Amino acid sequence: MAKVAATSNPKGSKGKPQESEALRGLRESMKQSQESLRQLAAQTERVAELAGRIAEELAGRPKVKVVLYPDGSGGYTVVAKALPGCIAEGDTREEALAEFREALRGYLQSTSGTFEMEEGGIEEEIEL
Repeated sequence: MAKVAATSNPKGSKGKPQESEALRGLRESMKQSQESLRQLAAQTERVAELAGRIAEELAGRPKVKVVLYPDGSGGYTVVAKALPGCIAEGDTREEALAEFREALRGYLQSTSGTFEMEEGGIEEEIEL
């Protein structure tokens, strides 16, 4: 921390020494820094709490391995090896996976068959 040189301060109207402008500026800067640190600590606490809740929620979610087939135009077809006949398509990877999750909800109420992965597929494990 920088030292502020002491100079002879003329006394104010009430007999108290007057603060130099540099010292007043330093005090104000310190107050602002302390307030910023308090705000940052509060935000950090909120983020940590939210991250903990998200981690707890995701820890218990079931997963399933899927195969994504790119269609050449940026879209995908998604199938699950363990769930023959559960198929979804989308214009993007994210949309295809979202559609698959929706298809899976209906599929779980039906019976399974068999599945053989075709060439060119990409196998991934996704959260449900």
